Amino acid sequence: MSERAKQYYQANKAAIAAKRKARYDSDPEYRTAGLSASQRSRAARREATKEFRAMRVKRFRGPISGITADGTPITLKSVGEMAVYVGRTIQSITHWHQRGIIPETPYRDSRGSRFYTVAMMDVVKEEIAWKRRLFPPDPDMWKRVREAWMRLGVPVDYSGRDILVAIRRTNGGK
Repeated sequence: MSERAKQYYQANKAAIAAKRKARYDSDPEYRTAGLSASQRSRAARREATKEFRAMRVKRFRGPISGITADGTPITLKSVGEMAVYVGRTIQSITHWHQRGIIPETPYRDSRGSRFYTVAMMDVVKEEIAWKRRLFPPDPDMWKRVREAWMRLGVPVDYSGRDILVAIRRTNGGK
């Protein structure tokens, strides 16, 4: 640093510090400029909202819409959206299906991806709301969830891979 720059800095030290502080308070990128890559990554994750994290979930797909047997419009959400909605991971939901803790959804596309209605997600969320862990599994939980889905008009006995057929078999809770 030159002698002239040192003199300028000494003369304007307070103003330069005030300007830095103002920028630090108003610019989040400036705050993380001196951090390492891993520190910046952790800071970004801390600031991410739930909606932003939901968009990064694998198998998070856009909704599928259709018309049920009784003419009611239906919207199906992906397993990624279900995971965010109930506050668990996709792996947890897959594990519940494999272990028979919750019944399989009839809404599966040709690739095997699971889809749920918001009402179906509400039933599952209500069942697991008070449980921290689902081990050991509650043997009656599968029955309660299945019966609630049946009351909603979900074709729980359909096991095909054509999601449009499953939507057409839905009767809207009648």
